Amino acid sequence: MKILWICNLVLPDFCGEYDIRRPNVGGWMTGLLSELTGREDVELGFCFPIIDAAKMKSGVLDGYKYFSFHASMDRQTFSSVSCKEFEKIFMEFGPDVIHVWGTEYNHARAAVEAAEHLKMANRVLVHIQGLVSIYALHYGNGIPVQYLVPDQDGTPGIQPEIDDFAERGRNEISLLKKVSYISGRTVWDRACVHQINPAAHFRNCNEVLRSSFYDLSGKWQYHECCKHTIFLSQASYPIKGLHFLLQALPIINRFYPDVQVYIGGSNPMCADSSGHTSAYGRYINSLINKCSLSEKLHFLGSLDAESMVKQYLQANVFVSPSTIENSSNSICEAMYLGVPVIASYVGGNSSLIESEKSGLLYPCDAYYMLAEYICQVFADKSLACRLSQAAMSSAEVRHDRDKIREDILTIYGEIADNKNDDANIIQY
Repeated sequence: MKILWICNLVLPDFCGEYDIRRPNVGGWMTGLLSELTGREDVELGFCFPIIDAAKMKSGVLDGYKYFSFHASMDRQTFSSVSCKEFEKIFMEFGPDVIHVWGTEYNHARAAVEAAEHLKMANRVLVHIQGLVSIYALHYGNGIPVQYLVPDQDGTPGIQPEIDDFAERGRNEISLLKKVSYISGRTVWDRACVHQINPAAHFRNCNEVLRSSFYDLSGKWQYHECCKHTIFLSQASYPIKGLHFLLQALPIINRFYPDVQVYIGGSNPMCADSSGHTSAYGRYINSLINKCSLSEKLHFLGSLDAESMVKQYLQANVFVSPSTIENSSNSICEAMYLGVPVIASYVGGNSSLIESEKSGLLYPCDAYYMLAEYICQVFADKSLACRLSQAAMSSAEVRHDRDKIREDILTIYGEIADNKNDDANIIQY
């Protein structure tokens, strides 16, 4: 089978070809690539987004054919020019399956429409990485109205970011209505897909974790972690829910005045290149100042896999306070290591965590319940250890590399066998 991946970033092994920095994200793609490498029944090709036109190139690396397509800085505006780019790539590679990773950006719609123009629509598999059309509905949850609208000096509020997600969501819905095969990981994925395109064949397929994690299953140990510490994998924009944790923190601090929070990724309070702080950053800053929390927070910046592992293992608890998630890779990584996990009951989190057994789930905006659960994990060694063991056991099953490899190959085979047929029967 000839499988062509449409990626939304350049995979690390190919960054040298484009003279760009290796990303710290996208590990689910590199993980699956490792599992498919060396198989004689699969020929993989790759399409990568390139912003700098001077770096556009196609070639062969380690036996893999790769292509590039123009990636606009304007992530929401759909361009038919991109369709022509993909049509040329598809005709050159001749794929049996076109695997589109994610629906978030306009190039996904362009790839799907190019396949449609070439009568290849039934060869397309779209994998859900998150649904911006749904995320837009939850983007501003818990944000006071004064931060949604422009500031007094004209600095934009959060509403334009919501509008951006909504516009990208219209492209997303358009492409999802055109395809016959969609893969996802959670009940939330399935529900949303079914409502957008009830005729699609939905196939469940979990994701491979980054290789650094597979040798460290259950590595978290209560006696080795830093007590009363909390780890968040990222908090750079409202969906990740840092504002809810900050409202919980004064409650936690009453019982555990030594509590410390470590946060991966970008600091939302940092100014951009023009010297402006985002509206969300201003809101976060106001919460920190109001509750005198500055000494409690540590923003760590972008972390590679090894650094993430270190932070997970040091934490007393991992928290995901997001306002929406389809299937959090960070939750999955934490569970695989055996870190006690507390997460908001949103999106697909209930497909990952059995509450009170492999983790603790709380209502998204109930910051007081988040505070209570964190205090419980801090106070109760046996609870932390029970959560740790159950989390690790469930994650090992969910992220079994052999099963995931066979699942995706089965899906690829089904599409390749039926690529010339109309898929108009609901497979739910």
